[in-house]
Amino acid sequence: WVRSCHFEEQIKSHQTSFQSVAFSKSSLPGWFAQGCDVKGNVFLRDTTSTATIDLNGATIGGQLTAIGAQLFSTGPDALIASHSRIAGGVFLHPRTKEEKEKVETPFRSTGEIRLNGATIGGLYTQRTTLIATSTGQSLSLGGATVNGAVRLDGCDSTGELIVASTRITGRLTYERMKLRNDAGNAFNGRATRV
Repeated sequence: WVRSCHFEEQIKSHQTSFQSVAFSKSSLPGWFAQGCDVKGNVFLRDTTSTATIDLNGATIGGQLTAIGAQLFSTGPDALIASHSRIAGGVFLHPRTKEEKEKVETPFRSTGEIRLNGATIGGLYTQRTTLIATSTGQSLSLGGATVNGAVRLDGCDSTGELIVASTRITGRLTYERMKLRNDAGNAFNGRATRV
């Protein structure tokens, strides 16, 4: 665990193998880890990032958990995990009551969360705030395969939220959402299979 640490420089670990990766209550100016191989989980719990977290093409045997994270990217993307394989799923919100009690702040992203073409074990983004920047997209699952549920309940999105051409083997739920996009579509679910 990397706990309560402040990094001055971007962390670069592309094509690296890890047993697990865990940041907690830390601050980092981005993490470049394209193609990394993580046997267990990746935790970004209550962590702040001021640039893109790039996990493009990564293989994660467990979960990618960013519960309580604050991602403020100066570029178009806050978190990229396109064409990645995340067996345990992506969690931006806690699933249990015990986890909810430990979260100091809800997940917030300024910049796109990009999971295009990824294979993931589920996506849980309830009560999160997603703000698009120059791409105009807040969350993109275009062409992804989700071996589980996609829960967007209570998600507050400014920009286009895309689940187009996505295959979801479980449920897709999106109750009590707030969707806004002055530049175009707020939600794109074209050719999605649930």
